[in-house]
Amino acid sequence: MKKKIKFFITAATLLMMLASCRNDYSPRIWEVTPETSSMSFSADGLRVLFIDKWMDGPATFTVTVPKKETWNVTSTLSWVHIAKTENTFTLSADPVDLAPEPAIVLVKSGEYVIRSLFVQQVAALSVYPTDPVVFSPQGVAGNETFHVYANRYKEWDAVSSQSWLNVSKNADEGTFSLSAAANTSATASPPATVTVSSGTATPIVIDVTQEKLELTVTPAGTSLVFDAYGHSATLDGQPLPGSGLFYFKISTNIKTPSITVTSPVYWINIGTYDVNGVIKTFSVSAIPNSTNTPHPPGTITIKANNTDLPPVIINVSQIPR
Repeated sequence: MKKKIKFFITAATLLMMLASCRNDYSPRIWEVTPETSSMSFSADGLRVLFIDKWMDGPATFTVTVPKKETWNVTSTLSWVHIAKTENTFTLSADPVDLAPEPAIVLVKSGEYVIRSLFVQQVAALSVYPTDPVVFSPQGVAGNETFHVYANRYKEWDAVSSQSWLNVSKNADEGTFSLSAAANTSATASPPATVTVSSGTATPIVIDVTQEKLELTVTPAGTSLVFDAYGHSATLDGQPLPGSGLFYFKISTNIKTPSITVTSPVYWINIGTYDVNGVIKTFSVSAIPNSTNTPHPPGTITIKANNTDLPPVIINVSQIPR
């Protein structure tokens, strides 16, 4: 005959079992806080950037470890200094002038990667933008304002290498702007540079140029020859399109040009066509020569009167019968 065995658990025994369960509790997952996958050091190494917010450094992380697990933290580059305790690690960096190559910091347990951190450090000096600047002859450029980040030495300066290029600093806003004197000649202004410096940081150089004034006539040539009847013409030996009336186009980068087209030759007729008061096109025709004596040669002069540009001169002549 089978006997039934009964188990009795006293209240004291139950309390001891619950206490034992509490002592055995441990996190089941790893945690690394603050929760971020990237960070930056300032050039002086005294501040760190987490999610667009600068804070005093160094950067300290807390690692929550499952029971009986071990972990380690390493960097792919030696410029990131690591100090590890039982449940924290701290990242720091030395001051720099040039930005070092970004590093990867790995928090691992064995081969298991708990957290991967992309770590970089900014340069002691940076400027945005740094693209070359081109001014028009009137002193207008597409982007004339620049932002300076003196990340280590705080003080900075920007200096132009040419007198035609002026630099205006706004130290409070960390910006500078460029302005140029107007160039009224057919020669381009000498190339300039703006050098931005801060302490012993590597200076940043911006190239600046200014265009020369231009006045062009197309088709281009220096010798216009008509036949005796004025029906056809050649320019530097090349036949011109049209019959009796021949058109030329004027192009210029002068902001407010005052263009004139003139000729002292009596047998030449010139017609001008303007857009908003500025001559853009002119036509040339010749009076037929009914004699065997050639018409006297002469010139057509296209001039920008409010500049130092040399005029465009076209020599004109006509073949006799």
